[in-house]
Amino acid sequence: IGSLEAGDHILVVADSNDCTSPPYLLTLTEPAELLIDTVTVSDATCYGDSDGAVSITALGGTGILTYSVDDGENYGEDPDIGSLLSADYPVRVRDEAGCETEAYPVSLGPAEPFLVDTLEVVPIGATHPGGSIILVSTGGITPVTYVIVPDSSISSSCEFSDLQADQYRLFAYDANLCRSNEISVTL
Repeated sequence: IGSLEAGDHILVVADSNDCTSPPYLLTLTEPAELLIDTVTVSDATCYGDSDGAVSITALGGTGILTYSVDDGENYGEDPDIGSLLSADYPVRVRDEAGCETEAYPVSLGPAEPFLVDTLEVVPIGATHPGGSIILVSTGGITPVTYVIVPDSSISSSCEFSDLQADQYRLFAYDANLCRSNEISVTL
């Protein structure tokens, strides 16, 4: 007997002498629909790091569930998937019968790299005996700590002032200790 749909069916067994069994009520049920219930996201520490993770909770389906973060290309039995970069992931779950959920879109941050750039450079001159550099940062997690070398000064402010003529390297660290790009400024 195959291809029976969910519902009530009367089953009667007959032998080779056409003797039949009493009718038996057979009730077939479908498994609960396979659904992704929740996806908990742990962002990567810094843009470009592969320490992000997702934890997937699914409901329904039949048998052992498997999990994918690459739109069903690869599946594994662990609902906790780590070593992920900052990116968008189409999460899917598949059951033992081959039923598969629709893609569940998940985004792991940070979404952009942590960068610094000069907003303003005031050179040394007659009216400015000490130069200054004002930085601007994008991306990263606040608060940001700015660093200037060779002075080896650090500041939570994006401005360095009273600087002497020199070649300066500037960069920053965010709250996760992610290091920004490095820029050079000559005063």
